[in-house]
Amino acid sequence: MEAIQVTTVTQKFACKEQAMLYFGFQKKSKRTFERYAEEFKLNPKFSSGYINPTGGLPLYEIEKFEAFLRWKDANKYL
Repeated sequence: MEAIQVTTVTQKFACKEQAMLYFGFQKKSKRTFERYAEEFKLNPKFSSGYINPTGGLPLYEIEKFEAFLRWKDANKYL
């Protein structure tokens, strides 16, 4: 019997529902996530982490969205 090699792939992008779940927004406010997502999309520093290939399925780069949330946290009182 031949051995099968399995490669683990880390998910790079998440749809809105997956991102909300991953970052804990499903238990909080959907509207807060939507506001943050809009700000993320419009901010030149982070906008490359947003793609919308079909016009109805926005995808968020997980690492970049996390960096955005950390940036928001660090700049919340400025």
